[in-house]
Amino acid sequence: AKFGQWSAADMGGYESAMRVIMSQIGAISALPPAYLAAWDAQPTSADAVRAQESSLVARVEAKQMIFAPALEQVAALGRV
Repeated sequence: AKFGQWSAADMGGYESAMRVIMSQIGAISALPPAYLAAWDAQPTSADAVRAQESSLVARVEAKQMIFAPALEQVAALGRV
């Protein structure tokens, strides 16, 4: 290397650490892998994303059923 030039840094360790962290986040939060895999060269197909989202959608719909009456009351307060 010449004086005043920097050699390129190896980013492999950083990338592998980020992959591990993102997989752990996905395991804990149960988010679909397509939501967290921003570095993949091939994007996930729409059908695969829908299949991966099914458990997430089911959880959200269950929460909507629980909180719907309270949210209706909050919305009614805004109309007064």
